[in-house]
Amino acid sequence: MKRHYSLIASALLLAGCGGSSSGGGATNTAPTYSLSGQVALAEANSTNTKVCVDYNQNSRCDQTESAIALDSNGQFRFQSTSKTFYSRPVLAEVALADNQTLFLSTPGQSKEKGMVINEVTSLISAMVNEGSTLTVAKEKLQQQLTDAGVAVGDDLLTISQPNGLEVLSENVRRVLGKVNSHEQSRILAQIAHQLQFAGQHFATDALSEQTIEQWLEAIRNQPIQRQVINDTGVVKHFSGNSVSLENAPSEHYPGQDASFGFDRLDTQESTQNGFKLVKLDGNGNPLPDDAEQWSCVQDLRTGLIWENKSADEQSLQYRDRIFTLKLPRFEPYAEDLAASGCHDAGDNICTTQDYAEQLSQQTLCGQTNWRLPTVQEFYNLIDFGEQSQTETGQQKGLNQRYFPQQSLGHTDLDPYGYVWTSTVKFNQYNAYATEGSIQSAAVRLLGEDRGQIEYFEIYSDMVAADSGTSFQLPVRMVAAKGN
Repeated sequence: MKRHYSLIASALLLAGCGGSSSGGGATNTAPTYSLSGQVALAEANSTNTKVCVDYNQNSRCDQTESAIALDSNGQFRFQSTSKTFYSRPVLAEVALADNQTLFLSTPGQSKEKGMVINEVTSLISAMVNEGSTLTVAKEKLQQQLTDAGVAVGDDLLTISQPNGLEVLSENVRRVLGKVNSHEQSRILAQIAHQLQFAGQHFATDALSEQTIEQWLEAIRNQPIQRQVINDTGVVKHFSGNSVSLENAPSEHYPGQDASFGFDRLDTQESTQNGFKLVKLDGNGNPLPDDAEQWSCVQDLRTGLIWENKSADEQSLQYRDRIFTLKLPRFEPYAEDLAASGCHDAGDNICTTQDYAEQLSQQTLCGQTNWRLPTVQEFYNLIDFGEQSQTETGQQKGLNQRYFPQQSLGHTDLDPYGYVWTSTVKFNQYNAYATEGSIQSAAVRLLGEDRGQIEYFEIYSDMVAADSGTSFQLPVRMVAAKGN
C-alpha cells in the first residue's frame, strides 16, 4: 500500500491515536531506542570522561542532560523512548591531567551506533550548530584538507585514529583551551570554514601561541554571520481588493510579507524579487542573464548550485525521469528498482545515488559533489511569487526564468511536482508503517498548495517480497560550492 502524509495530516493522525481504549486489549508499550559510540581520545577513560546528548547545544553537559560515564572500552550507550537524541549533538567532557577539560562533540547523524567523538568531529559539529547542513559541513572541511595534501578517508565522522590529522587535532585542543562555552561553537565553526590564517594552515602547521591568539581575536572581532536563506519571492500586497494584489502596502493590512526582507530591500532586476540567481555553463562559468542555453543555476544567497533539467525525454536529465531512492544505510526495494526509469532508458542509472554519481563523474558545471538536496534546501528555493503555470493550470513553484523545466512528480498522484530529497524520518509508530520502511520528505512544487511538505512511505530491501511498489520520483540535484 502506498502511503503519504502531509505534516498536518500526520499530526491529526497521531493526535487521534492518543486516546486509550476502554476495551481489554493489550497495553501499548513505547519502544526503547539506543545511541552508542566511542570517544576517540587516548586520554579518555571511564573515570575522567562523561558523555551527554547536548540537547540545548551549549557545548556543556548540563544537569538536565543526564551525562553518563564511558565503559572500560571507551564506549558510551544511551537509551530513550524518544528518537530526539538522533538529531542532537553528542558531547564528551574529558578532564585532563593539566586541569584542562576538553569539550568535544559530534553532530546528530540519525544513526543508532558507530558515533565517534574527537577533535575533527568537533569542527563539523560546530559548523552544523552554526547553520550548515551536515553534508555541506563535511564536504567543505574534507575539500580543504584534500587541497592541503592531507589524506583523509571517505567520512570524517567515522575516523577513530588521527592518522594524518595529528596537527589539526592538536591545534583544536589548543584553541579549546582558550575559549569559553558561549563562544566555542562559533569559533570552531569559523576556523572549520576557513582553515588558513596569516599564511598558516590549521591542519598542517603547528601554530604558535601568538598565531592562535591573533586568529581568535580576528574571529571575535568579526560580526556574527548566520546562514543566509532566501526570501519568499512575494512582492505584492493584499489590499482588500478581491480582483488583484497591489505593489504598494495597504494601510488597512499592515505587516505583510512583501514589505520586508530581500524582496523589499535587495530586489534583483532579473527576478523582480529577492532571489539572486545566475546561469552557469557546463564548466560552471557564469553566463549572461539572457542566455538561452545553460547547464546549472547558482543561488548566490546560499552558494548552492542546482542542475538545470531538460525537456528532452531521451536525456538523462529529463525533467520527469523517475529514480528509486537510495541513501547511505538505506538500500532500495527490488520492486521499486524494477519500476525505475532506467529500464525504459536502457541504462543502469536507476537510483538517486547512481544519478548523483553520474553527474559528479561528468563534472557537471565543474562540480564533483552532486547530491540530493535536503528538504530545507529545496524549500528555500521555492519562489512563492512565481505566477507562471503548467498547461493544466498548476502554479509553478520555481522561478520560471531560471528553472523552466519543472517536474510533474509521481504518476500515481496529481501533478504536484514532488521530487526526491535526502530528508527522512524513521517511523516511531510502527502500527501505521510497513516494517522495513522509512518516510521520505518531499516538497510540493506545483499548485495552490506549493510549499507543503509531504512524507512518503518508502520501502527498503528489508520489506517483505511481493509488497508492491512504494514511490519513484524525479530529482533535481544540488552541489555545494566552497566559498
